Amino acid sequence: MKLSKNQFPVVVALAVSVLVTACSEDEVAAILNETVEPTTEDVSVNFAAQVNGQDFVCDTTNTGVGTGGDNYKVTDFRLYVHDARIRDALTGEDHAIELTQDGVWQRDNVALLDFEDGTVNCSTGTAETNKVLTGKVTVPATVDLADTEVCFTVGVPADKNHLDVNAVASPLNDASMYWAWKVGYKYIRIDGVGDPAGANNPFVLHLGAQGCPGESTTAPPDSACTVPNTFEVCIANFDVKNDVIAVDPANVFEGNDVATNHGAKPGCMSFVDDNDCEEIMPRLGLDYAYGRVSGVPSTYTAGQKLFNKQ
Repeated sequence: MKLSKNQFPVVVALAVSVLVTACSEDEVAAILNETVEPTTEDVSVNFAAQVNGQDFVCDTTNTGVGTGGDNYKVTDFRLYVHDARIRDALTGEDHAIELTQDGVWQRDNVALLDFEDGTVNCSTGTAETNKVLTGKVTVPATVDLADTEVCFTVGVPADKNHLDVNAVASPLNDASMYWAWKVGYKYIRIDGVGDPAGANNPFVLHLGAQGCPGESTTAPPDSACTVPNTFEVCIANFDVKNDVIAVDPANVFEGNDVATNHGAKPGCMSFVDDNDCEEIMPRLGLDYAYGRVSGVPSTYTAGQKLFNKQ
């Protein structure tokens, strides 16, 4: 017989006092999940934009960015995520967050995070902002949302990445977050200028799929892109109600001189033969081997560092 949620503390006490000494963690988890009904909870996963640990606002120039410790002025700060989920640290199982279908920022399993407000330096953006994922998640007794692991994938899923931007609903209808039909969306768009009072060097991060076969850029690719360039982020020991995920491009630019470009494009746009991507892509947890022509591979191997618990 299933127990009610009100009986959960009794079950936990019994499990701890009687079962733990005789059972493995997996066995205890199985007993709890069998005897206690899963619960459905409202969740809000909050994000904050930062630059070198300083809060991002559109009229601010941030300091200490890149190998030269330069000033850096952000002019756009947006990104797509999908498949948000809560991971059970005990069992390793994922429990999908069913996003609220607000018709603006979230649709199906995709959400747009938008930290710029269209003012001052951020003229390419809009006044509206979105810094939170909202939805519901159904979790078993082994999951404590005050101390859990939240995961999501950065980018647009392949089945939605090659839609006609002029014929889809928000948040995938923003042409400024779109390259071309064949390549698809800019998963991340962080625009900025290194050393704005001196070199005034445009230095950006635009992440998207590569290796998308097809003759025409104005049609979907003939087959799947060979380099999807999406990546998973998991934040452990996360209190869903109170903690915040910081998004800080300075951590990704730490191996680059933002006052100088070392390729044909400003900063890293994910394209082939862009030496500025050599240090940036590994800090997104991605391999730039697909694009290497004349560059030197990074020695960095510690995984993504764009996202961290604040």
